[in-house]
Amino acid sequence: MKPASMGSLLEYVSSTDTRRGLKILWLAAMLGLVGSIGLMIWYVPDGIPGHTSGVWAALANDFSLGILYRPVFDDFGYGGTRYMPLFFILFGILINIFQDPVVAGFCLSIAAVIFLDVGIYFLLREIGVRFMVAIPLVALPHASISFQLLTLEYRGDFLASALNIWGILLALKYMKKPSGFLILMSSLAFSAAMFTKFTTVQGFGSVLIFYLLQGRKKSAIGQTAIIAMLGVFNLMLLHIASGGRMLSNVMACLLGGGSLDYALKTPFWFVRTIAQDPFLLIIVGLATFLVFKTAWKTGKSLPYIYFAITFIFTVLIFSSRGTDHNHLMDLLIASILVIGMNFQKWPQYAKYYNMTFVFIILGILVTWLPGTISIKHHMAAVGKPTRGNLISIGERLGPNAKNLLAENPLVSLMLNQRPILMDAFSL
Repeated sequence: MKPASMGSLLEYVSSTDTRRGLKILWLAAMLGLVGSIGLMIWYVPDGIPGHTSGVWAALANDFSLGILYRPVFDDFGYGGTRYMPLFFILFGILINIFQDPVVAGFCLSIAAVIFLDVGIYFLLREIGVRFMVAIPLVALPHASISFQLLTLEYRGDFLASALNIWGILLALKYMKKPSGFLILMSSLAFSAAMFTKFTTVQGFGSVLIFYLLQGRKKSAIGQTAIIAMLGVFNLMLLHIASGGRMLSNVMACLLGGGSLDYALKTPFWFVRTIAQDPFLLIIVGLATFLVFKTAWKTGKSLPYIYFAITFIFTVLIFSSRGTDHNHLMDLLIASILVIGMNFQKWPQYAKYYNMTFVFIILGILVTWLPGTISIKHHMAAVGKPTRGNLISIGERLGPNAKNLLAENPLVSLMLNQRPILMDAFSL
């Protein structure tokens, strides 16, 4: 690029004209969305996700057979899981409908992403973000490597995040127009989020603090009581329906092999994971900058509370072994809410928005070049696991293709067997 052209670009990016910033935001968001959808179109039709998705599939397959949480150990094989049941119950229902765990899993995952995107849009609108800003902000998380990797899997993370966002949205609507229906629906959403992924408590925690800051102690106590009752009822129901196996599963795997030495390295694990996703890193970085610059001017704001709690809680989650990029989703969404609330409200920071969005644009374009580092290029180089691979394995094994032990339970499921090993990590 010529010096004059570079100067023109810097001048354009540095402008406080919010209309320019909006154009850059739209371009970054659309490129991210196109890249994400393109990756899914390339991967999903014949791709087989990793072993974590296989664990969810094994749980769902058991449920489709009428088994809610298998024993940690019995004559058949090895169980044990930390996963909460809502996602794999829905997954199991879809397995009975489609008669194919891979098709059922991807359908549920795509539906959860759409549910999440719609929830983010309505929440952005609820906190005052204009339509033309809310739409691209909904699409912007799709540029994240962590987000894209998760769309190639089927886990409970998207559904848990979506329910969390809907719980916050309904709580805000309740605060504007109190009604028993709204606080009940908000409580149901928060409870469902926790019974999808038990660490998804940031949303309710933020709402609770916001209630107290607004002087709404009765609302805080009331919603806490509703969620507590829902939690007790659901635990009792699941305990009975699983024949007590849910409790034994969770207790056997609760700490996830954690140790004091590992926990002390929590900041390192967090930084290492988030640094592997430069797009997510710069979005979270922009949100952090905005919080420090504008929080004192804005006052009591739920997006700031939610971001702070989510940031702290996300770092703490990384003290547990096996924590990966999927645990960054709530932090990514919280960052989008902060950016949305501040975009155009503080034009003096426009250059920081613009630089962030330009970085995303250039980064995406670079990953589309042949020979560069990207999810697709990496998978194509090492070999994408496919349905055909598993069928070929079964054909080569012939009569010996039974009682298979595999890290990924999908190996057994795709060969029409019930996995003997539920989860190698838990074992």
